[in-house]
Amino acid sequence: MKDPNTIVHAQIGDWPSFDPAWAYDSASWDVLLNTYDTLVFPDGSSNSTFVPHIATTVPSKANGLISADGLTYKFPIRQGIKFQNGDPLTAQDVVYSMRRMMVMDTNGGPAWMLLDPLLGVGATRDNNGNRLVTYKQIEDSVYADGNTVVFKLKKSFAPFLNIMASEVGAVLDMRWAVAHGEWNGTAATWNSGKQKDPQQSESYLNNHINGSGPFALEQYIKGKQVVLKRYDGYWQGPAKIERVVDMKVGEYSTRKLMLQNGDADIADISRQFIPEVEQTPGVTVQNVPQLAVDAIYMNEKINTEANNLVGSGKLNGNGVPAGFFASLDIRKAFAYSFDFKAYITQVLLGKAEQPTGPVVNGLFGYNPMLPKYSYNPDVAAKFFKAAFGGQVWDKGFKVTLVYNSGNNSRKTAMDILKKDIETLNPKFHLTVRGIQWADYIQLMNTSKLPVWAGGWIADYADPYDFIQPFFASDGFYASHISYDNPKMNKLVDESATLSNGPQRQDVINQIQHLGYSDVPYIFTSQPLAAVVARSWIKGHYNNAMWGASMFYYYPMYK
Repeated sequence: MKDPNTIVHAQIGDWPSFDPAWAYDSASWDVLLNTYDTLVFPDGSSNSTFVPHIATTVPSKANGLISADGLTYKFPIRQGIKFQNGDPLTAQDVVYSMRRMMVMDTNGGPAWMLLDPLLGVGATRDNNGNRLVTYKQIEDSVYADGNTVVFKLKKSFAPFLNIMASEVGAVLDMRWAVAHGEWNGTAATWNSGKQKDPQQSESYLNNHINGSGPFALEQYIKGKQVVLKRYDGYWQGPAKIERVVDMKVGEYSTRKLMLQNGDADIADISRQFIPEVEQTPGVTVQNVPQLAVDAIYMNEKINTEANNLVGSGKLNGNGVPAGFFASLDIRKAFAYSFDFKAYITQVLLGKAEQPTGPVVNGLFGYNPMLPKYSYNPDVAAKFFKAAFGGQVWDKGFKVTLVYNSGNNSRKTAMDILKKDIETLNPKFHLTVRGIQWADYIQLMNTSKLPVWAGGWIADYADPYDFIQPFFASDGFYASHISYDNPKMNKLVDESATLSNGPQRQDVINQIQHLGYSDVPYIFTSQPLAAVVARSWIKGHYNNAMWGASMFYYYPMYK
């Protein structure tokens, strides 16, 4: 083994931002998981029970820290915790962190997970930029009562503790943040939704970290690597490993070679290449369940300005217009053009199942009897012929199918879609292109991706965490593809207020039926996660919310 004091993770993605109010991707959250602490934390591999971290006690109705009506949560704050720069962590830091998350409400960011239960809205502004909430509402929703932080919910929301255990609950050092130009915590200076893209933000927190977690940021080389160093002042005691190096390695062949040579201890390996690496002596492969879904996203309102992914930007045989995927005929044609069976059996080697929608196996509400699309070129051709009054079939089109560079499974999914669509009509021309992760996020946030491959890993283990991002008009993905169905919005809102039982199951069934009819996405698979590591890595445990791309390094060693 090389360097017993350092764990090296060769990964596909890079890191758009380390600011908890911006970060909303697995690569960035992998870093935040290990550098920032939260009020409560998942209890080992469980995604439904929690242990106290910054809070001294996990709130419950039994201990009186959750009110009988479920609308008030109280978290007593642990004394003696210090941030990595030596500042003491206080209840005010917790309040500032949660308020800042809501005040920032970044485009494509995670703030909705707080705004929804606390204020009853998915965003602080509507699509026209008008404010939907006042600062006083934010102020009243979370505050300090002595050494206790109090949350006042707008509606009963069973998964609230799950949210607090995610990176949305990361606690910042208010003094440090303000000293580096961040919001000063007052009503006079709040400006919700001011920043619209992390690549355009000059926030110091994008590239710097000062948390209270077990590791501190030692080095960040943008787009190349992150080095985390053990924080010896961590309140639970120092981690077992001294350093963690997350390296961005886009090429699979390089990641494989690093793994074989022992230069990488953990490597991101796409499913179709697992047979190649699992024969390597000293390499282990764990197939672990994950609450995740992969999909192909179709943008119903493409930003065609200076966009080389849409050709001419017109329906003239040399491109696609902004509203190409606003056509239900086009969306259904694409859905019937994807060979799900070939993808799952040949690419994912059978280590996946075709989902019926975003509510995946392992979540309440999962229903395998719901309808799902299948590969049917004859039906696909029928919908292509009907689209835009026959113009699509007569003129043809050109468009680029996009995936994040290095993700071979997603590349192959797009290759399959390209082949199956081009077979239907020689006038159909599709190009498959890989784009670096940070650029991928930027293009998605500016609505320039026309059709792309992506996925969703649970923020918390509840169906709402999948329904809302995909189907609510202000949800993470729905807002990026301009999907907006008032009936769907009403059903999604209703699902959040119901406890698990027959009534909630019925609402979730209705949601997924409507999603099937509207087909804003092609849900391709719920894959098993493949954790590929050298056998000398010890102490790792899996949580279904982390999948194979996020690791909690605190208990790990070599």
